[in-house]
Amino acid sequence: MSDNPYSDLPSYAFWKTAVSETDLKWINLRWQPKTAIDRKTKIITVGSCFAQHISKALKENGFCWIDSEPAPTELPVTEHTKHNYGVFSFRTGNIYTAGLLKQWILWAIGTEEQSREYFFDNGQFFDPFRPSLTVNGFSSLEKILIARQTTLSAIFNSILHADLFIFTLGLTEAWRNKDGRIYPICPGTVRGTFSPDDHHFHNFNEHEVRRDLAETFDALLKINPNLRFLLTVSPVPLTATASGQHVISATTYSKSVLRSAAGYLSQTRSDTDYFPSFELITAPAFKGLFYEKNMRVVSSEGVAFVMKQFLGAIDLKENAATPEAVLGVKAAESTGTENNESEKDICDDIILEAWSNKVLHCSAELPNILLIGDSHIGKIAAALDEQGIRYAGGGIMSSLDWFDGQFELRKDNYIFDATSPEANVRWDQVCTNYLAKLDFKAINSNICITNVGANTITPSVSGLLPQFLTAIFGKTPNKININLSLIWAYVQRSRVKHLMLVRKLVDLGFKVVWVTDPPIQVKNPELHGVIDLVLEELFTQTGCNVMNARKWVAELGVLPSSFQRPEMDIGVDRNFADFHHGTADYYQQLTKEILNRYSIEPQYRKGD
Repeated sequence: MSDNPYSDLPSYAFWKTAVSETDLKWINLRWQPKTAIDRKTKIITVGSCFAQHISKALKENGFCWIDSEPAPTELPVTEHTKHNYGVFSFRTGNIYTAGLLKQWILWAIGTEEQSREYFFDNGQFFDPFRPSLTVNGFSSLEKILIARQTTLSAIFNSILHADLFIFTLGLTEAWRNKDGRIYPICPGTVRGTFSPDDHHFHNFNEHEVRRDLAETFDALLKINPNLRFLLTVSPVPLTATASGQHVISATTYSKSVLRSAAGYLSQTRSDTDYFPSFELITAPAFKGLFYEKNMRVVSSEGVAFVMKQFLGAIDLKENAATPEAVLGVKAAESTGTENNESEKDICDDIILEAWSNKVLHCSAELPNILLIGDSHIGKIAAALDEQGIRYAGGGIMSSLDWFDGQFELRKDNYIFDATSPEANVRWDQVCTNYLAKLDFKAINSNICITNVGANTITPSVSGLLPQFLTAIFGKTPNKININLSLIWAYVQRSRVKHLMLVRKLVDLGFKVVWVTDPPIQVKNPELHGVIDLVLEELFTQTGCNVMNARKWVAELGVLPSSFQRPEMDIGVDRNFADFHHGTADYYQQLTKEILNRYSIEPQYRKGD
């Protein structure tokens, strides 16, 4: 055979040798930065929520990551992330689109006049262009502008001294006002009120993305001619789409446009590079290996895989950057349940998944069902959706935050305040659109389904319970003695605030149905059973109805196979299976049992 351009290509250029005959976890896309990056390189990171992983990896590995607006010294470290400090180099919140990035940069360098628009809610002013910056809001428009100017000045100063500007593209879909200003998220989802006359949907095309990026980079170079740019594309699919397409088609369009624009700029501009984080997660060769069960959230192992190749290429070549070295965790020990609840990523767009229009925009005829809880209640909400049943609320807060008691009871009918800004925004939606309009005199006509205080998660049982027993015995017993009085003491001590909250719901007139977590634990199932019995007794004493799911399943005779989550068939150990949640069928059947057992007459959506 005669020589041809393919004769002498390296093995990584061929699918067979680079993919099909290679262990998936050892696939290396061989990214090589255009110019050297080391620990002296002053780096800016900004973009969608996936960009937070790059920020974190750079900080934890000793790189010169620029924090343009450090947290005040009086603010506790535990509060930094909640107030958007140390998440990105700019305290702008998530910047999902190239157009929004350009808007912030032009405001910062003074070539475009910033907007004076504001949202007004519950007597407070909120910045439409970073609506989740503070849950408490501002006392005036002037305070918004002062706070924003602080950030704009920090952006300008950081650009002057930076060497590398990393931007992670997230979306093409955006909402704009009548003046063309771009919002980070649709008004009415986090803050503000949506108006079809004032707020318009726009789905950027490739030409527009390329234009906005190029104009942004050119504007930055006028301030700092030595600045270089590195583009990445977030592998996280769209939470929801307003394009009218199926969310899969909309995601494909969005990511294709972003990837194409990033590739074009990296090929045509000597100052611009591209890192393939998108391909490292989404390539068909990986078979969805690095996504959680919902096929949207990137797992901790996936993050470690991406960061391993990123750091290995720029500065750790001699020390091949294992996932442990990158993130300080062993990917092989992942439970497979890490998601936004445990990683605490700040993602405004995730609210769209938990809060749909039918939940937020309650009509004059209010739903008679209120949901309050964690991801299990979120799955009950999904089951109600499938049945066409109307409700308000949902998975308000993460299981860990509920377990840690990250909420405070209120004296009014709004029930409680969540410590987490994201959770408080979600709860505030319920306050504004549901509780404020509810007739609390209609005793037991309002139903509340909740699992507040269930929280039989791993830290609760395998972590803190042994500590509790150690405090009693002086050492951790080799085998946990299932002593009812000890378990009762432990559970009662850790559920005081939760019991008070449920009691308040009862006192307000709700017919409360409190639900235990699914009985699918693979470790210490007997212990979990005892804890469920104690929880049942404690919450019954508050005056609510208790749905002990473990008893219900036992009544069925055997755990139905459709209730059990099979282990993920990805060639790894069982630790990657989700042993905390039941299947969709489990929540469907559980919901039907609750409605039937407690004689709840649900209201159905029109047309269902």
